[in-house]
Amino acid sequence: MEKYWLYLEPYSFLWIMNRKGLVYNSLNYNCIEFKNDGILGQKAAQLIEISKMYCIEINQNDLSDPDLNRFVIQLQTTYSGGLLDCTMNNNNKPVLLPPKMKLLKDVNRNIEKDIKSYLYEISIFINGQCDNYCNDCSQRYKQVSYCTKSGTELLISDITNILDQIGDRHLRKINILGGNILKYEGLNSLLEILKNYSYIKLFHLNYLNITDNLILLHILKHNQNKLKILVHFPFNGSFNSLYSSLFKDADKIEWLFVVISADEFNSSLNLIDKYNLKEYEIKPIFTGSNSKFFEEYVFLNKSDILKSRLCRRQIYQKEVINTFDFGKLIFFSDNKIYANINHGPVGNIKSPVSEVILNEITKGSSWRRTRLNFRPCESCVYHLLCPSPSNYEIVFNKMNLCAISEK
Repeated sequence: MEKYWLYLEPYSFLWIMNRKGLVYNSLNYNCIEFKNDGILGQKAAQLIEISKMYCIEINQNDLSDPDLNRFVIQLQTTYSGGLLDCTMNNNNKPVLLPPKMKLLKDVNRNIEKDIKSYLYEISIFINGQCDNYCNDCSQRYKQVSYCTKSGTELLISDITNILDQIGDRHLRKINILGGNILKYEGLNSLLEILKNYSYIKLFHLNYLNITDNLILLHILKHNQNKLKILVHFPFNGSFNSLYSSLFKDADKIEWLFVVISADEFNSSLNLIDKYNLKEYEIKPIFTGSNSKFFEEYVFLNKSDILKSRLCRRQIYQKEVINTFDFGKLIFFSDNKIYANINHGPVGNIKSPVSEVILNEITKGSSWRRTRLNFRPCESCVYHLLCPSPSNYEIVFNKMNLCAISEK
């Protein structure tokens, strides 16, 4: 009886959960779904055993099973694996390396050498003072990078100490936020301090606080400084006037539109198109009463997930880190430090930054918050193709923001 080596390519991932199986090709992004039962289920279970090294022996009788035969054809047509005649190469089994992340040592024992290299973005809420009374002010900043009011303010000396500790070697970007940051008394001093660092400085300002202000002009004149205009609806005033006042600095302006409905989403698109805005984001905000909007515009379906174009490295990352939170710290105006604003503080303004990073990466609840930590995602065959859990899952109190049932 003819015998064959059934194998998977080393860039193909095989996942089996309950009665479902999935092969994902990390080179061409093809997916093969199959039912985890019968002969195919048995062979898939063998393939995934690390000792089998992605290669098992099957025979002609096995291939008479229509499900297994179809699976083999799919592997071949997607270049995800295939068959080799056992009589070839003196019946020697091919040597293949399954795509398993290699950790030479425990990661927790190898990060102290250059701990600050794990920090590449910080957000500093310098103050909380603002004269506006916006709806959902207390909710937006917990979901996206946005302003919020508070009764607290950071000392310029404490901010200086933070920046001195972090340095300029690894940090890529700093976000300056607050209530109305233009009301921060130490803003001019902060701008002078930030001139000494080469990373991008992004100043977040609610559109309601945009005025013909010399401080605003001072912010934009420095090469690494950019302004992010925060826009929510209903829009109060004239967008044309707002845009005109910023037009000469358009190349240094980013726009963030936060929306709670389809109408606001479409209004954002209209403004972006009308004014030909180059750098922009549209972010939905959950209010507690707009679940249907989220289900239509935010929730993923299986088709969305299977369209993921993730390389092997990206899949490895999502096995161990949260790609939204990892490498980021938030210094809030109440003197507390957060790895995620929705979780408890990981330190205070006097805490050594290196110590905060070490604690978060080794035993924190944000940077290493993956779908493997939560039900029902942990038992879903698609979980490593999904985005990491975001702030939306937290405020929604639902981990699977999708239309997939694993019953």
